[in-house]
Amino acid sequence: MKKLLAAALLLGAPILATATPYVPRPSYLGMHEVYNPSITDYLYTTHYPEAYNAMSAGYGDLKKPFYVEQYPLAHTIALHRYWKGSPSTEHVYITPDQYPQDLINVNSAGYTYEGIAGYLYPKSLVENQAPQLLGAMNPLYRLVKFDGTNNDLVHKFTVSETEKNSLMAQGWTLDHIEGYVPKWTVNSQFIGGYPYFPGGHVMARRCGPVATCPGGASFRNGYNGYKFVGFTTKPAGKTTQVMSFDLFTPDYFKPGQIDHIAIGLHGRWNINLSDIDNTTVPANNHHALGIIIGASSCGINVRVEAFWPTGNNLSPCNGQGNLLNNQTYRFQISVSDSGMISYTVKSISPSGMIIAQVASDVVDGNGLFTGKNYGFPSSETGYFMVPATMDQADYSVYFSNLNVTWQ
Repeated sequence: MKKLLAAALLLGAPILATATPYVPRPSYLGMHEVYNPSITDYLYTTHYPEAYNAMSAGYGDLKKPFYVEQYPLAHTIALHRYWKGSPSTEHVYITPDQYPQDLINVNSAGYTYEGIAGYLYPKSLVENQAPQLLGAMNPLYRLVKFDGTNNDLVHKFTVSETEKNSLMAQGWTLDHIEGYVPKWTVNSQFIGGYPYFPGGHVMARRCGPVATCPGGASFRNGYNGYKFVGFTTKPAGKTTQVMSFDLFTPDYFKPGQIDHIAIGLHGRWNINLSDIDNTTVPANNHHALGIIIGASSCGINVRVEAFWPTGNNLSPCNGQGNLLNNQTYRFQISVSDSGMISYTVKSISPSGMIIAQVASDVVDGNGLFTGKNYGFPSSETGYFMVPATMDQADYSVYFSNLNVTWQ
């Protein structure tokens, strides 16, 4: 119960004015959803490669509508996944601890068991035994639709009251509340229910405390922590976009890593989870001027990078030392309309006091854009923050006090 209450307090805590201290993030995983209209089946999986690869089998419209617990806890229950072939051709997800009849139904109907999809909080716990969790949890509604003409059956989950009511108006039936899931804010500027934590967000923890991530090393291994803002309002007379944030990690900066975090300003990246590389519309891929944080040929530190849809280019090394774990850093990055970029990185105390400046640079970014037809995007006003997850490693990077303005 203490862990549940801690999660509730974490989600409801106010934004802090100083550096946000490290708090181990709950081991939530995003539940990806894809839909196959030809067999009317919704597939739910926490394994991004499975959802992505399913699109070659007729699934599409990839989303991340809710989060589940990654590991079993004292008060959670398992969400079990089953599959049935024709004529039902559907996946169904059940919690037999709450609804034992569902287990009888899938066994008698010949469904094949496919394993545990994740862990939920029981309906009785949240609604009766620990109602203080209601503010931190969403009910996970399971709806069903049956076509008697061909015996086709389809089940769908939603945490949206509006979507639930809309589906019921279209002929769907509410089975029940399957359980409760963490209420992490969904914002149209974030990908698939981007997870907040007080004062900022979390990036890059993808697979739990293990040496190897599910699916192996891949740039598409989850996109846990991607932030994307297509445009910002640029006030008249302002010429420079400025981003500032505090960064803390207990385990990201380490010898031998190959991962880095890409941050692009004065640009855009119209990400589409169903087409990560934007192969159909290359112009919608990344185009910005910014920095990378993490591994490069210069060490584990910071470098300026120019991003464009068909490539990228890095600034020369400038003799910086490596960044360290368990130290909070304050970043400020400025990109002007003329393509000049500067940044500073300062180490700060837990109370937000500056200890020392550890890195800085000023670069004319125009010289880094060497791709044909892709110069510095002076008219763009968006920004992005994305983990380049190429390493088979597990880590958490905590951003707090994120602020993006024009000066």
